[in-house]
Amino acid sequence: MAYRRGFDQQQPQRRILRTQTAGSFGEPMLDSEVVPSSLVDIAPILRVANEVESRNARVAYLCRFYAFEKAHRLDPTSSGRGVCQFKTALLQRLERENETTLAGRAKSDAREMQSFYRDYYKNTFKLCKMLLIKLIVHN
Repeated sequence: MAYRRGFDQQQPQRRILRTQTAGSFGEPMLDSEVVPSSLVDIAPILRVANEVESRNARVAYLCRFYAFEKAHRLDPTSSGRGVCQFKTALLQRLERENETTLAGRAKSDAREMQSFYRDYYKNTFKLCKMLLIKLIVHN
C-alpha cells in the first residue's frame, strides 16, 4: 500500500534485516544473492568472487571490479532501487582490498587471471577424470 501524506492510519515501517553469511565479521556484506533487481546480471560474477576468495584474493578482487564496471554500464545513473547504495558499498570494498591484493600478486592482473584459470581447469579436469575412471571400474 502506498503512503499518502495526511493519511491518518500510517502503516508501521518494517525494517528488513538479514544475517551475514560469509566474510569477516563487521565487514559490510556484498552478498551475491542480494543485488538490486536492475543489476541481477552481476550476481554470478560476485558469486564466483566469493568462491575463489580463499584461493586467490586478487582474482576475487578482479571479479568484483568487473562486476562494478558492469553494474555501472547497466545503471550508469544509479537510478534503480538500491543501486547507489550497492555500488557505493562495492566501491568501498574495492578501495579497501586493492592495496592488500596487489601486494600478494606475483604477475600482472591478466597473467594472474590466466594462471588461476589454468590451475582451476587442470584441477577440475583431473577430478572429473578420476571420477570417470572410478565409474568405469565399478561398472
